[in-house]
Amino acid sequence: MKTTWKWLASALMACGLNSCVSYDNGNADIAPNVVAARRTADAAASQGASAERKGLATTAGSTVSIGASASGANGGGAGPYGIDSIHYNDRAGLTAMGVPDTPINGIFPVAGGVLDWGIKGRSDFLPSYYRPGNTGGKGLHFVEGKSGDEYSVVFYNRCNSDLLVVLSIDGVNVKDGRPAGVNQAGFVIKAGAMDEVRGYPTDRYDGKAFRFTSVANSKVRYSTGDTRNVGVIGIAVFKPQGVDPWKWAKTETPRGGMEF
Repeated sequence: MKTTWKWLASALMACGLNSCVSYDNGNADIAPNVVAARRTADAAASQGASAERKGLATTAGSTVSIGASASGANGGGAGPYGIDSIHYNDRAGLTAMGVPDTPINGIFPVAGGVLDWGIKGRSDFLPSYYRPGNTGGKGLHFVEGKSGDEYSVVFYNRCNSDLLVVLSIDGVNVKDGRPAGVNQAGFVIKAGAMDEVRGYPTDRYDGKAFRFTSVANSKVRYSTGDTRNVGVIGIAVFKPQGVDPWKWAKTETPRGGMEF
């Protein structure tokens, strides 16, 4: 069964996954020649600086079950229903970044409240904080991690339709390690369900846990060499085409199912 997702904007996170569902590619991805030129120009500086850069990044840890269902999402159309990012670092890094040390709720709404998400440690959500933006601009959410600890990304779908979430960590797609973009694969979070993504997939069901580490030992340093976006977890959220996610009901599904 295939389902086509409606995209409502053309930008994505600066700061995914293989499967059975396909989408039109459209024109949302950055032109390959632009990407190649930018990466060629930045590669040497990024690679050299990464070994000395302070703070946390992410690498692959222990073997885990992935959690949420992976489903292809090679997007086309106008763009995601909503985007968001959560930044992470250790306590020293957060202090250096001017992040207040007053904890807040670790679950953050996105896409008009259809989805909540947060970063969970071994037993609970990681300490979470908010840094206001400058001159009334949008602020940033942060979580505090510790090198060596493993974590997962938790999602709670509050609406009546399934949602598709494209996930990136440290600027790369979680599934295939490509530079993060809208037109990539993601995870299906079922209507009304709470689910989590626990690691980088190695097959349909299992993978390697997300683990905090130094930038020098990060997965992105050894995959793309571009460490400019370390410390950022980004998502793009999609809903089915032609569907009001708050009002849709399973009884409205066309004969043969919705097209992905």
